[in-house]
Amino acid sequence: MNSHVDSIPNGPTVSEIISRIDLAIAMLSSGMRPPLIARHLHLPGHMLRRLWEQVNGRPAPRGQFPPDSTRLLTAPGATTEAVAWWSVYYRLGSDAGVNVHRAIDLTLLLRAHRQYRLLFPPKPDRGLSLQGTYFIARDIVTHTVEVRYCKSCRIHYLYHLQASLVSCPFCG
Repeated sequence: MNSHVDSIPNGPTVSEIISRIDLAIAMLSSGMRPPLIARHLHLPGHMLRRLWEQVNGRPAPRGQFPPDSTRLLTAPGATTEAVAWWSVYYRLGSDAGVNVHRAIDLTLLLRAHRQYRLLFPPKPDRGLSLQGTYFIARDIVTHTVEVRYCKSCRIHYLYHLQASLVSCPFCG
């Protein structure tokens, strides 16, 4: 049984809060902006902005988020990298029993991004950021972007009619 020191009435335990803060720090150091983390981890935005400054040595960026991930996905080479990231994220979700078509799991998102980076080390002219993968995951959950299967090369790809992502990026 938890003591009054270990938990907040009707709230998370101290260890749960510490786990959330640890995940937040890992995500902030990978470039995820504070409002996205606050929304999912239920941590105060002002605390995350201060953590961002401590972790990254500069103030947190401000500004609106993109309405969808299509601008990200239409950059040269981005679709194939997004498919590689999605494959890792989907597999990790399947292994953990998480339906990544219905919800975003930040721990899996971070793990998938780290594994994706092993396949595609960042370069100045390309590479999906952790935040970019969040927007792709969000758009898959909201059905703005669909995951389709190519019968020719037997690979899943990302589909979005308005962004001209209508065919498999590997075999056309």
